[in-house]
Amino acid sequence: MVKLEANLDLVFSYSRKDRKIDDFRKITITCGLIEHAEGSAQVELGKTKVIAGIKLSVKEPYLDASEEGILMVGVTQAEIIRHMSFEPTRSSFADVEVARLVDRGLREGGAIDVKKLVIKPKELVWCINIDVVVVNNDGNLIDACSLAAMAALQDAKMLKVDTETNRVVLGEKTKELLPLMKIITTTTFQKIKKTIVLDPAIEEESPKNCKFTISLCDDNNICSMQKGGSSTMTEDDFEEMYKIAVKKRKELLKILKN
Repeated sequence: MVKLEANLDLVFSYSRKDRKIDDFRKITITCGLIEHAEGSAQVELGKTKVIAGIKLSVKEPYLDASEEGILMVGVTQAEIIRHMSFEPTRSSFADVEVARLVDRGLREGGAIDVKKLVIKPKELVWCINIDVVVVNNDGNLIDACSLAAMAALQDAKMLKVDTETNRVVLGEKTKELLPLMKIITTTTFQKIKKTIVLDPAIEEESPKNCKFTISLCDDNNICSMQKGGSSTMTEDDFEEMYKIAVKKRKELLKILKN
């Protein structure tokens, strides 16, 4: 057990009683829970629980990306979870922030080969919708939702397309996986006074603290990062967080590949 600074607020000491300040809580990933989704994954990060579902549709491409498929991420708080279906409530600002961070990591990291999502150049492309539902929030939704999205993408199968009509054959999955190129891992930290903690529990999250998220792709390259909170972060803090993120990427890759 890592000793906390004597002058550090004990607000987070209870949640850290069984783990070091650079440890994740227990992570459990279960795939294939949603029968009618093209792919799905449930992630439990300590008591935080989220479920991600993948739905595919065919759309016209964006004008400024006419030869690329579309990737969209949404995050909502679950009102009712029943029979593996969910009823999301209206998105809050926090949900939008988490969705943007998940989306940015996947997009900037090149997780999907969007050029392979083209059905008919400049006319029809696949749209990958990733919907993440928060079942229970006990802190660090960013990492939980990022893990769930990545695991669901790995679990997803392409749908059959009628080549004559260019329409999706509903309910007919193929054995073809999505064109994944890279696995993105995300790690979030809180700087509480002078101490940096990984995977903050809900009682450790505060707008007064510095919050920092790093997403890594192949060769430990940074594909996205974001700072929040009102307190400051030094260059040494960033180096420490990056080193931990690199170390934890190895652990997360093992979990995602199982």
